[in-house]
Amino acid sequence: MVRLIRRDAVQLVLTSAALLFTELLVLRWIPANVIYIGFFANYLLMASFLGIGLGILFGRRYATPGLSPFPGLLLVVVGLVNQQKLDVQFKASNEIFFGLAESHSADANFVVLPLMFVIVTALLAALALPLGALLRSQPPLRAYALDIGGSIAGILLFAVLSAFSLPPVTWFALLAILFGALSLRRPMGLRTAVNASLMLVAVIVVAVGSSRSGDLWSPYYRITVRESPGADTHIMVNGIPHQAIHQVTAEQPAGDPFYEQIYRWFPDRSFSRALIVGAGSGTDVAYA
Repeated sequence: MVRLIRRDAVQLVLTSAALLFTELLVLRWIPANVIYIGFFANYLLMASFLGIGLGILFGRRYATPGLSPFPGLLLVVVGLVNQQKLDVQFKASNEIFFGLAESHSADANFVVLPLMFVIVTALLAALALPLGALLRSQPPLRAYALDIGGSIAGILLFAVLSAFSLPPVTWFALLAILFGALSLRRPMGLRTAVNASLMLVAVIVVAVGSSRSGDLWSPYYRITVRESPGADTHIMVNGIPHQAIHQVTAEQPAGDPFYEQIYRWFPDRSFSRALIVGAGSGTDVAYA
């Protein structure tokens, strides 16, 4: 099994899969936790493309280091996102403020974007370093086919995880497994143990952060539900207030008048069946 994984063709497929998987992980996880970056997600996409390109170029010119910088950089990203969440200020329900107001807690956001751009570029470049030599190890068309096949596999793998609403700790655990398979290319030793330890620490940090937050992960967003006794339940999407669940009873109708508008238009009609488009948090359904 190990001999099969060490083959250049297999390593090429695994490296391409790991690269696309990591790119999607970065694009999904960082903006979901750092609100400011969520408005500039294309910068992370550009950083990923730049990092992969630089990694291939450096990998063709220089030998791949035995101690990969990828696990250390991944741990830095995880630490920054989990421990230094730089959120925005909410002065009103319809206003989001990023800093330079009475409170300066969010002013550091203006450093976050370039910092994350540099780190994500370095992260993807570190993972792409072996790709330069691996692409040259095969005939051009075969190398290109294996590269594309591995990339599609990485995309499909992350898509399946998202479709089942699995939490980020699962994403990072699978990334650690992919990186472990790539590490088998070299003989086991101290460097391999160090890389494995750093990957394990990164997974643990993500797991601890997820358990504390109690967030739900839909196929698209990080969802936070805040319940207050005697008040409406509020839903946050990627850290931003999104919807409220109103308590609806016969004695206490919904708080917002537009929920009753359809019944004002047809006061003498009763409806045994109703089609609700965009039910949202369910208040429309409860009112119907």
